Amino acid sequence: MAPPSEKTQLDFLAYIQRLLDEGEFSATYKYALLMALADLAVERGAGVAYCFRRFHGLVTRLAQDAWIRFVRNRPANQPLLGEAVDLGAFLFGSERANLDLYRPLLVELQGNTCFYCPSARLGRSDVDHFIPWSKYPHDLGHNFVLACAPCNHSKRDLLADHRHRERWLRRNQDKGAQMSAEFQDLRLPHDLTGSLTVAAWAYSQADAAGAHLWSAG
Repeated sequence: MAPPSEKTQLDFLAYIQRLLDEGEFSATYKYALLMALADLAVERGAGVAYCFRRFHGLVTRLAQDAWIRFVRNRPANQPLLGEAVDLGAFLFGSERANLDLYRPLLVELQGNTCFYCPSARLGRSDVDHFIPWSKYPHDLGHNFVLACAPCNHSKRDLLADHRHRERWLRRNQDKGAQMSAEFQDLRLPHDLTGSLTVAAWAYSQADAAGAHLWSAG
């Protein structure tokens, strides 16, 4: 089967752009549906599916950008998100970076002890996302703590209990500016305000749902 004409392909792109610019999406699942259609068209189909396949990357980026604008522009979301939170990473994820570059600073801050069971000296340690990667898939320096392997493996993708949260908040309150300066010198991603905002959101959701919180020991 012959591919659609160039005019048809241009009309397809114009329609997608108009849909995202002018369409009043009342639910975010419609953005997800558009991205899913693009993914399915990679595997099979002609006509419109051919256009989805050819312009897969462009359609996906357009849908993601529109989704981000939709979420950020909702009045109820603005006090929570501000301008610092990386919504692209939050909604669609990002590649996990090599976290070993953060280790020396964390060792200095924690005195080479586990953040969750500080009486134990660390042998092998893991750089842990205090707010789990599954809840905020983005690597930001102020979210990291050093954990012993048993604590890190036990915690997995759970939020730590409020006792651990208070320690994390105090550390970032007392040492946040110093950490920012050192991260900046090393050109490591960091965002103190964004990390605190995401933490407040994650714990508010967990408290509202009565979710189980993890505790060391």
